[in-house]
Amino acid sequence: MGMDIARLMFIWKILLLPASCIYNTLARSRITDIRFGLIRERAGAMRGPMTLLYCTAQKYNLVDYVHSLLDTTVVIPKNVWKRLVTDCVRSRYRARWTMTCMLYPKLRLFRLVVPQVAASVWWQVCRRDPAVMKACKLMVRIAAGEHGLRTGRARFVVHTCVCQHCDMYEAETVEHVIYQCSHPRVAAVRDRVMQNIADLMPRPMKDDVAAMTNEQKSVLFLSGLGGGYVAEWQHIYVNIAQAISNIYKMHIELSLLNA
Repeated sequence: MGMDIARLMFIWKILLLPASCIYNTLARSRITDIRFGLIRERAGAMRGPMTLLYCTAQKYNLVDYVHSLLDTTVVIPKNVWKRLVTDCVRSRYRARWTMTCMLYPKLRLFRLVVPQVAASVWWQVCRRDPAVMKACKLMVRIAAGEHGLRTGRARFVVHTCVCQHCDMYEAETVEHVIYQCSHPRVAAVRDRVMQNIADLMPRPMKDDVAAMTNEQKSVLFLSGLGGGYVAEWQHIYVNIAQAISNIYKMHIELSLLNA
């Protein structure tokens, strides 16, 4: 992504050099030849620099702007061009990110937890408090479907995805384990850690969470309260990571005991 932005910024810079500059003259001549098909590079041959720049502009549907720089005296301000380029490149990568996630069923929850390409909140949490690094890594693994539940990696070695620790006869999903599994040991850990989180939350946040469904709560907690890091909530993030980690580990411990 960064390389494409750099290429598109370079083509703007070189076309706005003074007309007397040899680099501007060569670039305009080369791009014009490419534009009208006067240059055809051999299949498999390495692309020339101007061809690479022009193809990058075509890739992001910005070639008309390049033609405008060639054919007119209209100057696109640098900040406008940079904003346009950045938006186009990020939009394309965001769409590719979404489509890639849609190809894998295990990333169903991940698409909701991480709706756009950005640094995870849990990376920032563990950077400020390395003691919770393992819990933060587990949060990302759970969101990405790389967990040991029967709907995760364990599905390859078990005969059913139904939770074997309670009588609810539901699939052993992340939502079920965190909020619904009625096994006494899991429920005891859940009640204790969830109460700790509720006590730390501001009253409006606590009321909003109480009105959510289990799936909405899972997305909220795994995303780090919506995905944007707030330094004042560091203690809440830490407690959420530790709470989900404790519930998950208790459930996995029961699975190992019953194996």
